Amino acid sequence: MELNPKESSPPINWNLLEDSSHILAKSVKNLKKAQKKWDFRLFDQMKQQFQESLNKISESWKTLEPCLENEINLHKKYLTNEQFIKDFEHELADANIPFQGEFPDYFFPPFHLHFDLDNFQVFLILGRKSQRYSVLQPKELAVLIANAYKAIYNRRFNSKNFLKDLLNAYKLANCLSFKQKEVLWGKAVSLDKIYEILTVKRSTHKEYPKILFQFELGLLKESVNLSLNNEYVFEFGFTRSARKALVVVDSQGRESRISTLTIYKEEVSDVD
Repeated sequence: MELNPKESSPPINWNLLEDSSHILAKSVKNLKKAQKKWDFRLFDQMKQQFQESLNKISESWKTLEPCLENEINLHKKYLTNEQFIKDFEHELADANIPFQGEFPDYFFPPFHLHFDLDNFQVFLILGRKSQRYSVLQPKELAVLIANAYKAIYNRRFNSKNFLKDLLNAYKLANCLSFKQKEVLWGKAVSLDKIYEILTVKRSTHKEYPKILFQFELGLLKESVNLSLNNEYVFEFGFTRSARKALVVVDSQGRESRISTLTIYKEEVSDVD
């Protein structure tokens, strides 16, 4: 018989604990007010209210704790059952995630999802970066993953605009790196430096996280023609240090490691 924790666990009544906690918090606030204003009558009233609430919390917790422990243990047991895997995969499919693989590893480019149930956690991995989730309820977890996935794919990728952004960042990074007033075309610049310039404002790091920068680099590398306006040619390069390399993943899930950007400026001849 399949384990269904929703049917096996009794309903949890939080009302008494929540009400008592609310009164306790309110009495603490009034105790502070009475102490500050030397309101001795209010102080005595709130001290009594505080103690009564504390006693009710203690009593309700004695009743609630074994129920909670029982439910949590049921959920932990459910995680070891094949039904958990079936339920999660069903929720992932319902969230329109085109996944491949099988438990504990699933793939949906550019992401890799890995379950570590021994430590009650899940990792959503993109290259060397990962997001850890401790939410394990199948539907709730699928929603979190779907949000991360859609945040990537709902962005309209415009390769020409991205090349323009890279060009502008390269110009500044090039001058800073080589301490020159003019751009030294054909010189490699660190992609980490490029990213720093693209996100020069702190708030931009949240709007444009590095993991998204890596994914867009992967999409750009799929382009046949890495040039802009028939004048600038873009080339990605590598360093010997694996630590400095960015792992980029394209739309097919293929990985590559790059660390530098070089832009060549071609002479544009005038046509009479």
